[in-house]
Amino acid sequence: MNGRVLRIEVLYFDGCPSHEQLLPRLRHLLEGVGFDTAIELRRVETVDAAKAERFLGSPTVRVDGRDVEPGAEARTDFGLKCRLYRAPGGVASTPPDNRVTEALEASARRLLAAVVGPLHSALASRSSLHRSHPASRRRSDSPGRSPDWR
Repeated sequence: MNGRVLRIEVLYFDGCPSHEQLLPRLRHLLEGVGFDTAIELRRVETVDAAKAERFLGSPTVRVDGRDVEPGAEARTDFGLKCRLYRAPGGVASTPPDNRVTEALEASARRLLAAVVGPLHSALASRSSLHRSHPASRRRSDSPGRSPDWR
């Protein structure tokens, strides 16, 4: 697909066990939407690294570089901490399944658009070239009518 593959990252730090709870669920969710993609584990070790990575806490899940939690890109509370996610009924230590699947599906749509868009343009261009070529025109030889080029 244009050399691109889906990239799944789990950022974590050693002081929080939530990423270990997340991994089997994340693999299951990937399988459920039809992705056979490796999960890249990235340990964040210092506060400076947390700031550089825009690390909002452990675990942080990103799909193609985008945090699965809507609005996360506007946050600035980076640091070495356990992360809490808004979930139905309160908060959770891992992202809700629907946030992960929504992020996977959105990324799949972007990948598909990146492939289909140029392919569609190429086919449309080829089709218009074909239609404009004189040999591709049809002639009507109905009895009683003069030939009609279309």
